Formats: sequence, structure tokens, C-alpha cells
Amino acid sequence: MSKIGIVTVYYTENTGSVLQATALQEVLRSFGFDVYFISTRNKYSAHSKKNLLKSVLKAIKNRANIVHCFERYFYYEKYIEQVFVSLNADQVKGEGIDCLVIGSDTVWDINSNYFLKSSELFWGTKWDNSIPIITYAASIANSCYDKLDTFKYSVNGLRKIKQIGVRDNYTKSYVERIVDHDTVLNCDPTLLLDFDFYRKKCFEINEKYILIYLFEDLSEELRVKLKLFAKEKELKIICVGKYIEGSHEWKPSTIENFLSYFLCAEYIVTNTFHGTVFSVIFNKIFISLDFNKVKVKELLYSLGLETRLVKDDVDVLVKEKIDYKIVNQKLEQLKSVSRSYLYKAINECI
Repeated sequence: MSKIGIVTVYYTENTGSVLQATALQEVLRSFGFDVYFISTRNKYSAHSKKNLLKSVLKAIKNRANIVHCFERYFYYEKYIEQVFVSLNADQVKGEGIDCLVIGSDTVWDINSNYFLKSSELFWGTKWDNSIPIITYAASIANSCYDKLDTFKYSVNGLRKIKQIGVRDNYTKSYVERIVDHDTVLNCDPTLLLDFDFYRKKCFEINEKYILIYLFEDLSEELRVKLKLFAKEKELKIICVGKYIEGSHEWKPSTIENFLSYFLCAEYIVTNTFHGTVFSVIFNKIFISLDFNKVKVKELLYSLGLETRLVKDDVDVLVKEKIDYKIVNQKLEQLKSVSRSYLYKAINECI
């Protein structure tokens, strides 16, 4: 059985990143491969004792409950240990890895200290040409082309990769400036799995609510609009992960909480990529707040959901219907192309 190594973000407490790593592993296993994760842990990793200490100190300063910091840390510590089989970069040859898959996620984001610190892993320059490398749904996020060009490893890395799959057109355009062959647009790995895979991880929630899942705070104007909307609809406001002022309840962002509260929500307000992804997977009524995130915008446009990207128009939640029959058809096409690319790209290398 061929061994595949994944180079991605998984030492993290970001639910979306952990789920994309989990999903890619599931897909590769369904192809009949053994799957290993190449450790990309460094001093900037979101899951680390150093980050735990920062969280505790911040909680103390804000007079928040420090117990939540430890609960989050040990939850993800257990999940990472149980779900992923990790190797160090120097073990790749010795363990007989047949092919490396870099991605998905914003693994080429040069504005992030975490990705810069492990750049030789994320761009594949750590290994010689004896180990074939492909990418799946890799992204440069909002990185500037001119700044990328100043890094030798980006150019050298791209030119040694056998097959390049990217997550967005912005990344695709950059890559095709460097290499002389076409790249393929891939959907996020979380979109490759069926609804039932996620449903099995969910629990029932017997109340009606609007889910708020954000990485940034709401403006005062939007907070007022949402409170009025919730009152009119007789709904609670529940936030998962980051606490959002004005919410009735806060829930920690475990995998189970994240999936369950997305599945059972009446309405969803998010500004994150994976918040948008799971709103679509679960066929929910949602809006995605426009924070100038390329990957969010391109996903919505590819599915014909561009009207769900808004600045502060809460009324879109009810005044415009989503035809999920059409959306799901477009999603199936994206999934088919992406799965075919991944299977073919690996098998051509091994």
C-alpha cells in the first residue's frame, strides 16, 4: 500500500484548519493509501504550550475564565494525537513516503510568521527530487505577487512540484506566472466529504438560534441590526469560538460544537472561509460578511452565491432565497473535478 505524506496545518486550534486536514486524510484513505502528516509545528503554531500561556495571561488580564484555555488546549492535543499520525520532515525518506501532498489551506501565505518559519516544508524545498510532490488546494491567501517574487523558495519550490492544485484564481494566476504548465482549481477538502460524515459527529440542539461564527468583532451598527433581527424572529444569538458582544450564549469551538451548531442553526452569520463552507455543506440560510478574503469571495461566486457576501445587510438572510438544488449541483461538479485531480496526480507520481 502506497504511503502519502500530507504537509498542511494541523497543529492548531482553528476548527476549520483541523477539519480540512481530517477531510483530506479521509479522502486519501478512501483511495486506498496509508496517510501520514509531516509535522509543521514551530514556535508560531496556534497549538502550543507557548500559545496556551499567552491565552491564560490574556484571560487573567480580561478577568475571563482561564479554565477554558486549558480545556481548549487539551481538547486539541487529544484530537491531534488520536486522529493524525505524525512524522518529522527528516523521517520522510526513512519511512518510505511515496508522495507528498502540500495543502490545503493558506500554506503559501507569506504574511504569516507561522508559514514563513516552515517555508521549506510548505514549498517543498526541504526534500530532493527523489520524493515526488503535488499540491492540493494550496493558497497564497492575500499575499502580494511582488513580495512573493522576492523569496527564492517560492519560485524554486513551484518549479519542482509535479502537479499543482490551488484553491483560488488569485493563487492560480500567480503560480502560472512561474511555471509553464496549467494548474487546477481544487475545492477545499472539507467539501469532498458527504453530509453524513459530518452528521455523525453532531449532537441535537433543541432550541432556535442565529449562529455567529467570526474571527473579528462586529461593528456596533451590525450588532444592533442582528439583535433586532433576532428579537423579531424570536431567536437566541449563539456564538461559537470567539465571543461576540451581544450574544446570549457562547460555546467553545470544539469539532463537535462547531459542526452541531452549524447543522442546527436557523440562520448563520460568519466572515470565515470554513464558516462559509459549512453553511453551504449543511444548506443553511447564511450571510458571509465581506472582510476582503479572496477565498471566501471566490467560493461564493463559484457556487452562484455571491449575493450572500455582504457588508452589513442583515436583511439578505430573509429577503433572498437560496436554491440549494442548483448550488449542490455546482458543488458536485467541483467535487468531481477535485477528486479526479487528486487521485490522478498522486497515481502518476507513485
